[in-house]
Amino acid sequence: MTLSDRCFSTPTSATELLLRGQTRSNQCFDTPASSMTLLLHGQTRSEQCFGTPANATTLLLRGQTRLCSVPYSTFGGTEVDVRILLGQHTSRGSSLVIISLLRVPVLVRAPGRDKLVSEHAGSDSDLLIRLDRRWGVTLFFFMFLPFPLYSISSIHVTFIFASISSTSLLNVEHHQEALTLLSWKASTLHNLNFSSLPNLLTLNLHNNSLYGTIPISIDNLSKLIALLDFGFNHELSGLIPQEIGLLTSLNFLDFSSNNFSGPIPPSIGNLRNLTTLYLNSNNLIGSIPLEIGLLSSLNSLDLSDKIFIDPIPPSICDLRNLTTLYLTSNNLTGFIHPEIGLLSSLNVLYLLDNNFIGPIPPSISNLRNLTSLHLQENNLSSFIPQEITLIRSLVHLFLSFNNLNGSIPTSIGNLSNLVILYIHENKLSGSIPQEIGLLRSLENLDLSNNDLSGSIPASLGNLSSLSLLYLYDNMLSGSIPREFELLRSLRVPQLVGNNLIGTIPKEIGLLRFVDNLDLSFNNLSGSIPASMGNLSSLSTLAVHSNKIYGAIPQEMNNITHLKSLQLSYNNFIGQLPDEICYGNALECFSTYENNFTSPIPKSLKNCTSLFRVRLEKANLQET
Repeated sequence: MTLSDRCFSTPTSATELLLRGQTRSNQCFDTPASSMTLLLHGQTRSEQCFGTPANATTLLLRGQTRLCSVPYSTFGGTEVDVRILLGQHTSRGSSLVIISLLRVPVLVRAPGRDKLVSEHAGSDSDLLIRLDRRWGVTLFFFMFLPFPLYSISSIHVTFIFASISSTSLLNVEHHQEALTLLSWKASTLHNLNFSSLPNLLTLNLHNNSLYGTIPISIDNLSKLIALLDFGFNHELSGLIPQEIGLLTSLNFLDFSSNNFSGPIPPSIGNLRNLTTLYLNSNNLIGSIPLEIGLLSSLNSLDLSDKIFIDPIPPSICDLRNLTTLYLTSNNLTGFIHPEIGLLSSLNVLYLLDNNFIGPIPPSISNLRNLTSLHLQENNLSSFIPQEITLIRSLVHLFLSFNNLNGSIPTSIGNLSNLVILYIHENKLSGSIPQEIGLLRSLENLDLSNNDLSGSIPASLGNLSSLSLLYLYDNMLSGSIPREFELLRSLRVPQLVGNNLIGTIPKEIGLLRFVDNLDLSFNNLSGSIPASMGNLSSLSTLAVHSNKIYGAIPQEMNNITHLKSLQLSYNNFIGQLPDEICYGNALECFSTYENNFTSPIPKSLKNCTSLFRVRLEKANLQET
C-alpha cells in the first residue's frame, strides 16, 4: 500500500511508474512529465486531483480508480498511445469520459454541462469510453464521432465484467503496444465502421454479447496482421463472408462458439499467413473445403462440433506445420487417410465422435511428437496396430467405443509416458499382457467391456501411480492378485462382471485411498477380510452375486462414510455390524438372499439418509 497524507509525486527524471497494491493520496496524485509508462495494479484513490504526464505512451489502471473532490477529471496529455482501465473508475460529483486512442487528448464531461469539454480542442477523436455513476454501477458505452481513426493499430474489446485475457495484459505491460480497450454489451458488428479503421492491426471482440452478422465491409481491415477474434459471442450468426479471404496478412482467426451457418468459404485458403484457425462450435454445414490445405503456415486448427458429412479432404494432410488438429463431434465418414502420417509436427490429434470406419492406418507411427491421440467413438475396426506403440511420446491414448478386435499388443509396454489408456467398449480378446506393468506413469486404465480372458497380471502391481482401474465386464478368471497391495494410489478398482475366483485378499485393506470397490458378479468365495475396515475413505462397496460366506467383520463399523453397501446373493451369516449407519451417510443397502440370524441393527432403523433398502430373504429379525 502506498499512502501519502498530502501530495504523491515522483522524481522528475522517472520514465516508468509501476505501483502494485493500494495507492492513496489525500490531496494530489501526480506523475513526472518524463514518464512514458504508468501501470497501477490496485486501488488508486486521489482526494483532489490525478494527473498524468503529457508524454505518456502507456496508461494502465487495473483495479478501482477513485477521484473524490474534483469539478471534473482529466487524464491529460496529447501523446497518449495507450489507456486501459480495468475495474471501477468513479469521480465523485461528475461523470468521467475517457478517450483511449493513439495521440489524442482526453475528453471530459464537467458537471452541469451539456457538452463534452476537451483540454485540447480540435484534435481528431472518435471513440469514447464512458464511466457513468448514475446507475450505481460502472456502465460502458461507445459512440463514434465523424473523425476517421487512421492512427489506431489495435482494438481489444472485452465485456468489462468478464475476465480479461492475460495475454492482452502482458502485451500492454511488457511490450507497451498501442491497444485500445472498448466495452459494451449486446451490440452488433454493424455498429463498427470498418472503413474508418484502415490501419487496424488487431481486433479482439472475444467473449462479449455481440449478435447479428459479419458485415462484408470487413474487407476494409486489409492491414489486420495479428488477430481477428469474434469467438465466444454465441449469437453472431449468418454466413462467414467470402470477403474474409481478403485479410491475407492475418495470423490468428477465431470465430468459435457462435451461430454461424452455411459452408466454410473457399476463400479461407487465401489466408496463407494464418497460424491459428478456430471455427469450432457453430452450425456450419457441408464439406471441409479443399482450400484448407493451402494454409501452409497453420499450427492450430479446430473445426469441431459441426455437421460436416463428408470424408476429411486429403489436402488437410498438406498442413505440415500443424501441431494441434481438432475435428471432434462431426459426422465425418470414410477412412482415416494414411497420409495423416505426413503431419509429423502434430502434438494433439482429436478425431473422436465421428463415423470413421476401417483400420487405424499404420502410418500413424510417423507422428513421433504426438502426446494426445483421441480416436474414440467412431466405427474403427480391425486390430490395434503395433505401429501405434512406436509413438513413445504418447501421454493420452483413447481408442474406446469402436469395433477394434484382436489382442492388446504386447508392445504396449513401449509407451512408458502413458498417463491415460482407454480402450474400453471394443471387441478385444485374449489376455491382458504382462507388459502393461511397464507403464509406470499410468494413472487411469480402462479395459472394460471387452472379451478379455485369462488372469489379471500380477505386473499391474508395478503401477504405483494408478488411480482408476476398470476391468469390468470381461471374462477374466483366476484370483485377485496379492500384488494389488502395491497400488497405494488406487482409488477406484472396478472388477465387476468377470469370472474371478478365490478370496478377497486381506492385502486389499492397505489401499487406504479406495473410495469405490466393486467386486460383484464374480465367483469369489471365503469371507470378507477384517482388514476391509481400514478403508476409511470407502463410500461404495459392492460384493453382491458371489459365493462369499461367514460373518460381516465388526471392523466394518470403522467405515463411517459408506453410502452404498451391496451384500445380496451371497451366503453371509451372523449379524450385521452394529454401527453400519453410524455416520448417517448410508443411502443404498441390500442384503437380499443371505442367511443372517441377527436383528436389524438399531443404527439401520434410525438411518435417515437411506432411500433404497432391500432386506427380504436375508433372515433378519425385527426387534
